[in-house]
This record gives sequence, C-alpha cells and structure tokens, in this order.
Amino acid sequence: MLSYAEQVRMTEYLTSIYDQIELELLQSLASSFASSQYGGSTEWRVQMLERMGWYNRRNAAIIAKYSGKSQSAVEEIFRDLGAGALTHEETLYQTAFDRGLLPVRPVNPAESAAISQILDAAVDNADNYLNLVNTTCAECARSAYIDVVNKAYIETTTGIKDYTTSIRQAVNKLAKDGITTVTYYRRDGTAIRYPVDAAVRRNILTSIGQTTGKMQIARADEWGCNYMEVTSHAGARPSHAEWQGQVYQINGSSAEYDNLYDATGYGTGDGLKGWNCRHDMYPFIPGISVRGSFPIDLDENEREYNLTQEQRRLEREVRQLRRECVASDALGDKASFMKSSQQLKSKEAELKDFMERTDRTQAARVSTAGFGRSVSQKAVRANKKVQQNIAFQQTLFDRFGIDARGFEVYQGAQSVLNEMVGVIAKLHADFPDDVARMILRYSDLENNSDFAQYDSKTKIISLNSQLFDDTPFLKSDYDRLVKSGHFPKGTDYKSVIAHEFGHQYDFQHDLSSSKILKDAYHEIYGKYPSAQEIDIMLENTLSQYSTSSLSKKYTEAIAESFSQWYNSDERSDICVAVMERIWGGSYVKR
Repeated sequence: MLSYAEQVRMTEYLTSIYDQIELELLQSLASSFASSQYGGSTEWRVQMLERMGWYNRRNAAIIAKYSGKSQSAVEEIFRDLGAGALTHEETLYQTAFDRGLLPVRPVNPAESAAISQILDAAVDNADNYLNLVNTTCAECARSAYIDVVNKAYIETTTGIKDYTTSIRQAVNKLAKDGITTVTYYRRDGTAIRYPVDAAVRRNILTSIGQTTGKMQIARADEWGCNYMEVTSHAGARPSHAEWQGQVYQINGSSAEYDNLYDATGYGTGDGLKGWNCRHDMYPFIPGISVRGSFPIDLDENEREYNLTQEQRRLEREVRQLRRECVASDALGDKASFMKSSQQLKSKEAELKDFMERTDRTQAARVSTAGFGRSVSQKAVRANKKVQQNIAFQQTLFDRFGIDARGFEVYQGAQSVLNEMVGVIAKLHADFPDDVARMILRYSDLENNSDFAQYDSKTKIISLNSQLFDDTPFLKSDYDRLVKSGHFPKGTDYKSVIAHEFGHQYDFQHDLSSSKILKDAYHEIYGKYPSAQEIDIMLENTLSQYSTSSLSKKYTEAIAESFSQWYNSDERSDICVAVMERIWGGSYVKR
C-alpha cells in the first residue's frame, strides 16, 4: 500500500491547479478595482455592476483553462493508485496461500471486478466533486465582486471610509480568507470554510484513503483474509491515537483481536480512513506477518500532535500572506504590498526556525501557485525596503529618542530619510530634550496637498505619505513653492521636518510669538510695528506661508524660521532675529 507521503505527492499537482485558480480569480477581482474611476459614487457603482458580465466571462475562462487539467490529474491519481497500491500485499497473500493459510487464489488485482468498480467509482466521485468546486469558484468570485462594490459604495457615500481604504481593506480580507471557499459542516452544525486549494487537497486525500481502504477490504475478501494491521504515527489526533498500531479482525472479533469497524470507526467520517486520516491498514496473516506498527505513548503522541498543529498554523499563515502579496500587487496597492511582504518574510523565517528546532521536514503546503518569480522578487525587494525603513525608525530612537512609526511602508528614495536624519541631528544639537519628545508618524493626511502637519493636542508630527512616497514629485513640488515665494528662500523638502518641529517647540513651550516678532522687527527696523507691517515684512523677507494664521498668531512665522535656519544658507534677517530670541529663552512661558 502507498504511504501517506506518497499519497500527498500524488495530490500536489491537482492542488496546485486549484491554488492557481484561486490566485487568478483573486488577481481578476483586484485588477478590476485597480483603475476604476469615480470611486464609490453612484455612477461608479452602476458602471461596476454593468461590467459584471465581462467579469464573469473572464473568470469562466480562467476556470475552463484548468478544468481539463484537473480531470486528467484525477484520472492519473487513481490510475497510479490501482497500479501500485497492492504490490506488497499480493506477495504476502501468495506466500500465505502457498503455505495453505488462505483458502483461495483470486484473479490478479488488475482483473478484479471489485477493484475496478472501486477505482471507477472513485474517479466519478472525484470528477463530480471537482465540477461542483468549479461551479462554487465561479459563484464565489461573482459574489465577492458584488460584495466589494456594494461595501465600497455604502462606506464611501456615508463617509465611513474613503474609496481607496474601503477597496484595499475588502480585497485584503478576501486575500486572507480566500476568494473561493468550500464549506463543511461538523456534526454540531458548525460551519468550517476552507480555501478552495485546501478543500480540494482535503477531499482528494480523503478519497485516496477511502479508496485504498476499500481496495484492501475487497482484496482481503477475495483471498479469504480476515485480519488487518493499522499503522501508527506520532501526532495522530487524540481519538485516533487510542486505536492506532494494532491488529484487528475484519469480520467478528476474538479475545485477541477486536473488530476493525467497532474499534476504529472504519467507514465513518471520524474514523479510520475518514476525514484527513493519515492511517493506513495492511493485511495481517497470523503465523507469517511480523507486526510493523505498535501503539505510541499517548503523551508522546500529544506532543507531536501539538507540534504538527503549530506547523500547519505557520504554513497557513505563510500561504495567506502570499495571497495578500498577490492581491495587493494586482490592486496596485504598494503600501499593503510592502506590509504583506515584510510580514511574509518574517513568517517564513519563523516557519524555517520552527522546522529546524523541531527537526521536521518542510511540507509542500506553503507553496502558492501564482506567487511566481515576478511577485516573489517584488516581495523580496519590498521586504528589503521595509527593513531599511525599520532601521531608519530605530536610528531615530537610538540616536535621538524619537518615537517614529509607520515608516515601514515608506516607498520613496532612501536618501530622503537619510537627509531627514541630518536635519534632525542639527535640531538635536540645539534642542536635545525637545527632539527626544518628538512623536513622528508616517501616514496619509486628510488634506493630501499638505507636506506634513503638527497636532497640538496629540503632539504628533505626521508626514504625508501621499507626497513623500513620490520622491520626484515631492522635490519638484516643494521647489515650485520656494520659487513662487510661498516657502522660504534656499530651503527644500528637507525643511519640512524642521518646520513641524518649530510648531512643536512653539506649542509645547507656549512661546510669546507676537512679542518675538515685534521685538525682532524692532531690532531690524528700529521701531515697533503694526500687525500689518509684520505681515508685509514676513511675506517680503521670509515667505508667504509665514503670514498664515491658524490657532495661534504667528505660529507659521516661528515654524518657517526653523525651516530656513536649519536647511538654508540664505537666512533672512527676520529668521536670524527670531531664532536668536528663541535660543535666548526669555520668550518661553513654560
């Protein structure tokens, strides 16, 4: 009889086919939302639902492309099963017959009507099951598409989420759960949903086990053998550990041998050769056979069972993260792709470490068809980028004590982060305690045209990821604003961090901003100015933006002075005068 490992290898190609179907359907859905216009509006919803016919045809083509392959794979599995499953057993039976221990010598297995009927029925059942799975795949993909459209429409129109966030979260959830699922029900009515590749693998392995079991029983009946030895393995589920590794009678029972059906539950879903059962059984001839399997210590079995469950959990999480990478890549969601890539590499490393520590063999269960060379290489590059970004965050903490988060998904040039460290180092030299209190975040801002913002309530400086992710645009847009006079002369995009730190210093120390500006003006022009004169002076010598007034008068003038002082060699007189007063400390209220 074939070993469980051999049975698993027989199913790998078939499983990979449905893994590929799952991934291509997921890519089909994600790409449908990657370039849609009018996101979340009523017009968009109508447009997306009108495309349902095209979407369904594309998915039908994906499934049709693989349906013939899956049917051929099933036939090959059971053809190989019939050819090689009983070779060892026939030698044993022949020896027993020659010694007069068996009553009859039947026809060869290849000529056995019973064996032929069992194999034919197995192929028919498997084909019917896969046809049902194909139909389920198409329907699940259709339902998922409608769900994403309706969810994005409701969340966007009600203002719960913006369109991009809604689509990203919906697609990521599908990637985690699987776009196509097959549902099984436990005896207590609990529904268990499996991704399609896992469901196919489970069903076909169970079918192989049940088929080999039926072949063994049929062949034993043809030879007149009434005994079966059940294999044992560490890590069996607790209910199976009780009866594994023993010899049983097929018909009846005795003081020495229990009945196979009664003891093992053979023929039921929970028993021997049932759902996900790895046990096998072989003919046993008293007087000839030497037992090869024995019961395993229950404590040892439980330890191995728990290790196996942990391995399966890690393998599922690796497959899930690979699906997330494929989905976010198809959607064009770079931030999610970077996050999933980093999590994937971390989880793969965790799985590898677990396998090495427990001296286990890596199963093929982590393979994810569709996670090909292109996506894999992108994931490797993305993870490298993430690690660089994490190192940047750690540098800010180690050197300056800054609490920096969210930069894992930063997609811009690494040089921008390095230059930012340089500006922070200058600030730290003059204000070490204040820099150590910085809370820095990298995220989308509600106003996507703002380079950054400081929140005086949370004391958080947030850099706008929508701008900083695009380094060329970041640089050119800031330069444009400098040339127009909107930002201080001689500054560039690196000034953003100094500007926001200026706000932090102003609010946390409650600077007397108006007095600073009036005294600075007096130093330069020899008189105390009116508010209008200060605004004219700021606009002409510092920047147009410095005259903006938010919750505090002249807070932008303070921030723009920080911006120019720490990132320009062309410092204006007002910038110098303001900074000298800040360093002096007499304008600090707390």
